[in-house]
Amino acid sequence: MTITYNNNIPNAPNNPSNDQPLMFVNTNSISTFLAVDHVGFGVSGATNGYHNMSSYAVQGSPPTAVNSAARVFSQNVTYPGGHIDLELFMGKAANDSDNPSSVIQLTNTRFSPTNTGLAANPKYFTTYLPGGLIMIGYSDQNTYNANAFVLYNNNTFTFPTQILTVVATGLKSSAIQFVVNASQIQLNGFKIQASDKLDGISYIAIGY
Repeated sequence: MTITYNNNIPNAPNNPSNDQPLMFVNTNSISTFLAVDHVGFGVSGATNGYHNMSSYAVQGSPPTAVNSAARVFSQNVTYPGGHIDLELFMGKAANDSDNPSSVIQLTNTRFSPTNTGLAANPKYFTTYLPGGLIMIGYSDQNTYNANAFVLYNNNTFTFPTQILTVVATGLKSSAIQFVVNASQIQLNGFKIQASDKLDGISYIAIGY
């Protein structure tokens, strides 16, 4: 959609009758522009001027940081397997006291294609938390030795910098669930510490 607007109209030296058609266009364009994301003019109720939603044009790269203002923008992200999804990002101000101009991904809409319902095996996801943290979750009904090394999300994910915590639960064929200790925690996985083999495992891991 293109919204036409005539700059410098009305212009003092111009004949008002010449500027009137251009002012008419400008007035209607302002109404059209505001109604893209806002409650438009002439709508009854107490929501005049409020946002209906917040839309962001796709950016090819992060917008330039400025002082004393954060940036929220959208940008395409290429995930494993070549999947491309549009995500939201936040960028810090250029004069921020902690990591100035840095960019944090706020959303992650890419879920594993195997995560299709209760019958899926395995099921897993990746999502982003405020502050740049990444959380992954996984669940399967596969057999594991008592001291097996588990690769995150079926060997599809590695934390870029640091892993903070892993909380795991083991499953026995009798449907008994119990907490499993996670040791030798690494960027790409962790080692199970259990008293016996497992018939399934679920875990959540957080890092960045």
